Amino acid sequence: LHVLVQQLLALLRQEGTLGRHTWTAWLGERLVLGEEVERRVDEVVGHLVATGVLDLDGGMLQIGPEAERRYGKRNYLDLTAVFADPPTLAVVHGRTVLGQIHIRSLLRRAHDEPAVVLIAGRDWDIEHVDWRRRVVEVVPAKHQRGRPQWLGTGPGQSVALAQATRKALAGVDPAGVTLSRRAVAGVAGLREEFRWLRAAPSTDVVRDPDGATWWWTFGGTAANVELASMLGPLAPTTPASGLAVRLADDTRHAEVVGRLRGALDEPSPGLPADLAEAYKFADVLPEDAATAMLDARDRDPDAVAAITLRTVRSIRLDDRGPRP
Repeated sequence: LHVLVQQLLALLRQEGTLGRHTWTAWLGERLVLGEEVERRVDEVVGHLVATGVLDLDGGMLQIGPEAERRYGKRNYLDLTAVFADPPTLAVVHGRTVLGQIHIRSLLRRAHDEPAVVLIAGRDWDIEHVDWRRRVVEVVPAKHQRGRPQWLGTGPGQSVALAQATRKALAGVDPAGVTLSRRAVAGVAGLREEFRWLRAAPSTDVVRDPDGATWWWTFGGTAANVELASMLGPLAPTTPASGLAVRLADDTRHAEVVGRLRGALDEPSPGLPADLAEAYKFADVLPEDAATAMLDARDRDPDAVAAITLRTVRSIRLDDRGPRP
């Protein structure tokens, strides 16, 4: 939605005026930004007019005084680009930047303990979160073990890629693909490591002899971040992988099932509306539209729902199992 605002303002700078109900033709017969954005075009434009970002005269839109105030000082330089930043916050102790953590890993459910950051080799208590600047201020922790960890700057694995990986590991050969002998040997080795996988959809809680436990969901990174949040203390770190969630040592699959059932009855913690100001042009959206945009950026509710409905199998290995 913030990209929609950027496109509209840029077009108005180029054309001067645009038709209230016809300007989206510039973005293609079928809106290239997607159906969800297309459904909210009228709402967003109406809000921009009501707040003075746009003026409406006889059915024609033009740039309003609020847009001039917000974006005109540098000759509308911000209109040249919109950045899709990763959903992360900087962690700082005093003037030292310790690293980055995933936004959703800080959001807590009603009965969760306060988040503790595990970063730079130690635990940190959170003193303050500045959502607008995307900064977390921390001090050395006294007792607790931290949950969130750095996830990297990439978008992570999609559920489609993760599920395709699962099929390949479970023995399904993709149609029309010819592998070299070296690739065939490599795939065979991986399939041996994942010999406990079944073709039928399921998730697997896999324990090594030393107690190290992984929940192999193949749900994609966005879903795994939320699933880890649902598991609370059973998942002590936020996953970077779209394939598996690291569980506390010796976690039983029945504990995973029980925790998921309880968490499904609780609302997912939403992202604060203040965070919208960290994204270009999102600050002029209606509050509910900004919140929906933020929530959609790093959530995959369909994948979460699909994973929670699958059978959870318990696997105990005789040797060290695979890692994502």
